[in-house]
Amino acid sequence: MGDAEIAFTRNGDIYHHQHRTVLGVAIKGHQFDLAPYNALNPDFGYPMTVCTNLWYAPQMRLVTNVKLPGGHVRLELANASGQFTVWYPDYHGGTYRKLLDTSSTRVKNLTMAYWKALMRRATNGTTAELPIYITSSAPGTVTLKFRYWNVIDDKLVEDEAVQCITSVRPPLRLDITRDGSIDDGDAAAWLSGRTFYYWMNEDKFTGDWINQGLNLTPNTWDFTVNGTFDLVNLFPVALDLSSFTNAWQGRVTYTIKPKWGAVNTFNYCFADVPWNKAGTIQTTNVMTTAGQSLSSASLTALPSEGYTLPYSFITSFSEDSGLMICEAKSEYVSLQVDIKLGEKVLYRYYAPMTILPVKQMYNWYNFRNYSGEARKRTSEHHVLYEEHNTKSLIFLHGANVNEDQAEVWGDVLFKRLWLSGMRADFYNVDWRSNIGDPANYQQNASNAFVVASQIVSTLTNSIPGEKVIMAHSLGNMVVSSMIQDYGLKVSKYLMCDSAVPSEAYYPANDVSIRVSQLVHPDWEEYPTNSWASNWHKLFANDLSDDRRKLGWPGRFSSVAQYAVNFYSTGDEVLELLDDNDIYVWTGITSGYVQYSWHHQELWKGRASANVLGGTTWSGWNIEENVLGVNKISVSEAQQMSPEDFKTNTVFYCYPSSMNSTNISLLVRAAHLTQGIPALTRPTGATRILFGISSYNNFNVDQTGDVLDDNNQNNSTFGIQRPNNWPTRTRWENRWLHSDMKDVSYFYNFKFYEKVIEKGGLR
Repeated sequence: MGDAEIAFTRNGDIYHHQHRTVLGVAIKGHQFDLAPYNALNPDFGYPMTVCTNLWYAPQMRLVTNVKLPGGHVRLELANASGQFTVWYPDYHGGTYRKLLDTSSTRVKNLTMAYWKALMRRATNGTTAELPIYITSSAPGTVTLKFRYWNVIDDKLVEDEAVQCITSVRPPLRLDITRDGSIDDGDAAAWLSGRTFYYWMNEDKFTGDWINQGLNLTPNTWDFTVNGTFDLVNLFPVALDLSSFTNAWQGRVTYTIKPKWGAVNTFNYCFADVPWNKAGTIQTTNVMTTAGQSLSSASLTALPSEGYTLPYSFITSFSEDSGLMICEAKSEYVSLQVDIKLGEKVLYRYYAPMTILPVKQMYNWYNFRNYSGEARKRTSEHHVLYEEHNTKSLIFLHGANVNEDQAEVWGDVLFKRLWLSGMRADFYNVDWRSNIGDPANYQQNASNAFVVASQIVSTLTNSIPGEKVIMAHSLGNMVVSSMIQDYGLKVSKYLMCDSAVPSEAYYPANDVSIRVSQLVHPDWEEYPTNSWASNWHKLFANDLSDDRRKLGWPGRFSSVAQYAVNFYSTGDEVLELLDDNDIYVWTGITSGYVQYSWHHQELWKGRASANVLGGTTWSGWNIEENVLGVNKISVSEAQQMSPEDFKTNTVFYCYPSSMNSTNISLLVRAAHLTQGIPALTRPTGATRILFGISSYNNFNVDQTGDVLDDNNQNNSTFGIQRPNNWPTRTRWENRWLHSDMKDVSYFYNFKFYEKVIEKGGLR
């Protein structure tokens, strides 16, 4: 193809010259030969992955060297079953121009002069080639026809090149949208530029709950799925190779490998799961193709050179059944598929993956230094840019959590919320909640109020957009104070196993909740208005006297409007003994402290019980005379008026700040937590009847909805617990205090789905 000069000679002498152009047009690949594709299956032709991004679009060349001054070029997209567009680069404009598309411009006829101008514009010089780029927004097939024709000496002169192009769905498909299904929505997300994010498996926990077992090395080292707790570290990949197997059968090889041949990347197995139920690998008893339960399945390391899939094995996979299950061993690794004819790579696809340490997928605030503790890890902010979240979910852990344990809380909760479809930036807030003895709840509760005053401005000013806040156990004291005392603005407050007196969320004048459930036996015969818990009522009408504020009733009454209460009637920490004859070692067994709430409230003011959190502050401490006898006897107290109790208390009024008319907010908080016993159940063990509707109270220890006597769904709402909740010695199948973290997602995923729903986080 090209120009030539033909000389006619006689006896070596030239007697005539003819200038001729050898006609010819061709469609060529960019640095690759199209012949092997057409030889394998001309009707399939050259395969491309569905792609609308010109940066990644396949490139071809339309080649001609026709130098005749006249003639015509005809371009056509014929027999299209999908959506295709052909582009050429505009070198001078620095952009791309549309040449053809199947929806509006299937055919284009150009003069030869115009065609040559296009080639010059696309390459900034004299050329016989027009580079083109092909995009496709849907799977399908199209035939690209490239034709030159002219009339010379009254004769039609023409040539034509034809190439079939097939657009296929991504052969390695991931749940980019995180809806539990691998479908066309994920392909659309990929087309829009989104990436599949997941975490490398750094866990060492094994079994069904967090304390059941622990590996000395990361779970990826033993090539085994280490119980249901390890399932959250697995992700599914759909192998969609049917377009190739239908066209090329077993004449080529199909290899799954790490991108760029990286080492130490993935462990894998295969499972019989439909693609539209890919998310069930973490929530149901999935079986592998080897007949093993996925929660204990054997895994194989993916070698750097990859794993060549047997042809018969590939063809057994379909949308109805067939997933590759992976755990990532390193960060920034990805998967690719290579399809080869001999040693020649005919097709290659890189899965759009970003694998990170889980701690780099969420935000971390460390406020321990505010309470005088040196920090090992400072605050960190990480943004997953493709998510474009407009909401933030802020989480605070509970009492007796050190910095390492706070990381576990953050890691575990983030993974579960992510798998449940959370559409919010996650902030794990670490605060010092482990001051002193583990049973010293009162001192840490007092510090919770201090921490609230210290961190509220940071959470208000540094976290953008709508805020949803979530807390466990004593973390609810911090959150409630931030909302009530400092005006933290949240759209929803998710209370989990809240270690705050339930009476604090009721109006102060609501007498219906002042049932005296927690009364020290030494005080049962004393008048109720002589108790430290009720002393504040004596000053209720004196607005200038801060002693009226030394009570739990109504302390957080403004908070209830935002709250959703997840409580457990099986919570061993917040559980109440049948009576108030509770002693120092009651409930302590096998590493658990049962009745902790009951202990701390009954032993406020009883310093002799400091092994379980007794304090020297007011509380249930009866003031004694110099002879060690009660200064005021029961009979004397029964004769006293309320006015008498203002100045002559039965309880030991300590420290002196309690008897001041001007008490600062944080000093009042210290008195509440260390010297004013609660008389009601903790919020995390009971339904809140005021301010929080029945539909925002969920007993996580009660499965399903419980109907009232009129068969109405306005009684106690529970959350389904599938998969036979694991039974632990003594506790049977109870939902314990930290089971939202301690028990595997396999068993409590319905709780997280409810958190997502009630928090408006999807």
